[in-house]
Amino acid sequence: MSDITINYVFNADNKENLEYHCDWLAVDNQYLGNTSVCEFVNDDYGNTYAKIKFNTDVELQPNKQFVIHFRLNAADWSNWDTSNDYSMGTEQLLPNDKIIVFYNEQLISGVRP
Repeated sequence: MSDITINYVFNADNKENLEYHCDWLAVDNQYLGNTSVCEFVNDDYGNTYAKIKFNTDVELQPNKQFVIHFRLNAADWSNWDTSNDYSMGTEQLLPNDKIIVFYNEQLISGVRP
């Protein structure tokens, strides 16, 4: 999993001091603990990328289920408008091709904005 990067693309609405919190990370319902990190990167179009990487030697095998639940917020917990966030899906657990996944820096899932 250390070769996987998940990109969640959003509009930070001029918020500063962004924070990432991982509530749940598991492979086949086996909790992996706090093994993810996030870097925030801005592009030239006003998007912010939450680039999530993993600090674990766990191998993600074919037909295994990978689940991550995470939250993003401003340090001051001020409200932010998610309606203009590229990767925002629904609150239901459904496939979302606007969350971009790379393996060894090669796109394997999702559509770039």
